[in-house]
Amino acid sequence: MKALLPYIALSVVAGVLIPLQSLINARLSHVTGHPITAAVLSFSVGTLALIVLATLLRAPLPRGEALLETRWWMWAGGLLGAYLVANALVSVQKLGSAGLLSCVIAGQLTAAALLDHYGVLQASAHALNAWRILGLCLLFAGVALVLRN
Repeated sequence: MKALLPYIALSVVAGVLIPLQSLINARLSHVTGHPITAAVLSFSVGTLALIVLATLLRAPLPRGEALLETRWWMWAGGLLGAYLVANALVSVQKLGSAGLLSCVIAGQLTAAALLDHYGVLQASAHALNAWRILGLCLLFAGVALVLRN
């Protein structure tokens, strides 16, 4: 467990930053006049940051053969990220940060439990058992409470 602490800390910080990112991007959307414009700007800054980081870490460029061996769905991560950011830009204004993230987390954990259960994309399988189902039910009850006015 001790070896996992740095990763746990980094992940908690990432979780703390997600609602802040949603609110920042929503304000950017307000200033630019459109959520897609704000998403493009946000991804541009993120892309630039990743290029700088890759350069500093001297991350190797992929070989051309490796790129040719990829399957079409391996490129979907960027599309999924774009959807997440665009959705957050629109939904945070209606649901608030807590409402948005409670829905996102409920969706994430439900999908993760199913993906784990079936070992999708060569992930190690973790059976969907009564405890996990109870946890998901409690999670959705929490979402309902967070969204209640």
